[in-house]
Order: sequence, then C-alpha cells, then structure tokens
Amino acid sequence: MIIDSASHMHDGPGGVLEWHEEILDRVAGKDYDKRQRATFTAWVEPKAAENAFIYAMLAMPCPVVLCLRAKEKIKISKGKVEELGWQPIAGERVAFETIFTLMLPPHSKGVPSLEISEMREPFDAIVPKGKPIDEDLGRKLADWSRGGAQSRKTDEPAVAMTDERRAILDKVTAAINLWFPGQSDAEKTAKGRVVRTLFKKSWNEVAASQPIEDLEAVLLGGDESRLNKVCADQKAAMVA
Repeated sequence: MIIDSASHMHDGPGGVLEWHEEILDRVAGKDYDKRQRATFTAWVEPKAAENAFIYAMLAMPCPVVLCLRAKEKIKISKGKVEELGWQPIAGERVAFETIFTLMLPPHSKGVPSLEISEMREPFDAIVPKGKPIDEDLGRKLADWSRGGAQSRKTDEPAVAMTDERRAILDKVTAAINLWFPGQSDAEKTAKGRVVRTLFKKSWNEVAASQPIEDLEAVLLGGDESRLNKVCADQKAAMVA
C-alpha cells in the first residue's frame, strides 16, 4: 500500500494541526492565556486519532509506503539556532514507526540523498548510492518484505493488537521520546539504536510480535529502568 501524501494527515485540511487549533478555538476563543493553558488538553483527541492510524498501519498484512513532504527545520535553544536540515512533515510518532526513510531533496530527479536519509541494516546495503529509485530497488524491497535472502528472518508470529498492547507500546515510545524529543537525523538514529539494544530488532518487529512481558520489563525500576539506562548511554554518545 502506498499513501501519498501522509503529510496531509499532519498539516493538511482537517489534519492533526488544524484539528488541534479547532479545539483551542472552541474552548478558548481568542483568549491567549486560556489557549496556552488548554494547549496540552487540546492535543488529546487528535493524537488519539493519530495513534489509531499508526496501530492500524502496523497491523496491515502488507508493506506500507508513506510518501511524505519535507521542509528544512531549525531548533532554537538558549538563544542559539540549530540547523536540523530536511525533516519529514509528519507527527513524531509517525516518523518514529518507519523502518527506514529515503530523502529526496529538491531537483534530485529521483535520486535519494543517503547522507540525510535514515538508513539501517539491511537497507543501507539494499539501496544503491547515486541511483534513482527504480523497479530493481522495488524488487529487492519486495524480496525483503517476503523474507527473502536480504531479509532478517524471524520465526516470531505477529500477535493481536489489544488495548493492553497499545498502552504498553505507547509507554515505551513516550519514555524514549522523553530522551529524544526531536526529529533530527542524530535523534532518529539514537532512537533506532535504543530499540535495537533493548530488543535486538526493529520497532515494527517489536510492535508486531514482542511479548508484553518483555515490553513491561524494560520499564521496571522507574528512573533506574533498563530503558532509561540505554537511552542515557545513547544520549551520552550523541553529545560525545
């Protein structure tokens, strides 16, 4: 399945951002102070709908390709401007759930820039450098999705997406995002490494088949949990 463009769900008419503003208009009108106080609460409904989309996507019995628009972003922290480069226009959770991304800068003529794409094994070997996206790449990705030679095989069957499972997956994601709230290349790579370190597999594989007991185990201990320790290690590696 190809969704073109998933960015519309985020900033298009009726999308998550517009939905949030409509709720603020309804509960606070033009009262700036009241809007500020209601901002967090106003996210509950649109983010719940976004989560429903994410879990429906993860439960699809076929590969899903999200086509996203992108824009150059900056982050201002303590009076300093940090260039984040090209970032997908999508909710943080949506971007986090992707297995890998290919960034096509303006005038690239279909040739992805792997330097600013989020690549991981085995896709860094599957996607050729300096070549347009073509049918041959499609065949290789199809082979991977079927568990072919270039795929990492697993015998773990997918499990039902219950409310309990959604809740614990949300807790794990929220805990990781507390450490890495942005969408810079470095933070997305760090998030992927955290998941690989904790579970030895991609997040999509974790969401589809990881036992709930394993998910709960990485959160045990609060601030001293295994998840927090792994996140702290990755954060230190980013700073270094």
